[in-house]
Amino acid sequence: VRQIAAAAKEQRNQGQNIVEAVENITNQAAQVSQATKEQAKGVEEIVQGVNNAREQVRQIAAAAKEQRNQGQNIVEAVENITNQAV
Repeated sequence: VRQIAAAAKEQRNQGQNIVEAVENITNQAAQVSQATKEQAKGVEEIVQGVNNAREQVRQIAAAAKEQRNQGQNIVEAVENITNQAV
């Protein structure tokens, strides 16, 4: 009877250990999930920053092209005035 009681107690203890191990794994999984969500948010912010920078570069390039065109127009106008003055 003592051996059966001891075996039952040992089995109960092992069952409790298994429950605690499962709880620990569940908590760790939740922590990993939260960390992954935070990393994903960080990556999204980086992507948004890159997209913003790309748009700014596009706008700068368009403005530079417009300035170049305006500069060319000024050169042509000066040449026309010079030709008319001669």
